[in-house]
Amino acid sequence: MTNETDQVEMLDHAARLQQVVDAFVAHGAPGASGTTTYLFALSGQESGNYLLTLSPEGAKWEAGYEGDADVSIRLSTDDFLAIADGKLDGRLAIAGERIEISGDLAAAAAMISQLSPPEDLD
Repeated sequence: MTNETDQVEMLDHAARLQQVVDAFVAHGAPGASGTTTYLFALSGQESGNYLLTLSPEGAKWEAGYEGDADVSIRLSTDDFLAIADGKLDGRLAIAGERIEISGDLAAAAAMISQLSPPEDLD
């Protein structure tokens, strides 16, 4: 018998990344007073540029984005998923230089405080 954690680990990176994105979009951007954009430059499996836009209208995720953002975040897909799954603390990943952040640092700090997705992820 497999448990929920084993099932998550069996998913390939693309499917797991899509689950995380879907959870963030479904959760929206509660409390957003303006629009803030976050460019996630992921390396490794499913590498590429992804834009997360948080606004009073909700959250939007765009793959293959080429352009500027308020905050740029560089990390591996493995670390992104580990943070989303609660296996890696985003603040520790920053301290360990596994994440590189540039741009609006106040907006980045707000994002870091919300790096864990909603509990209804699965």
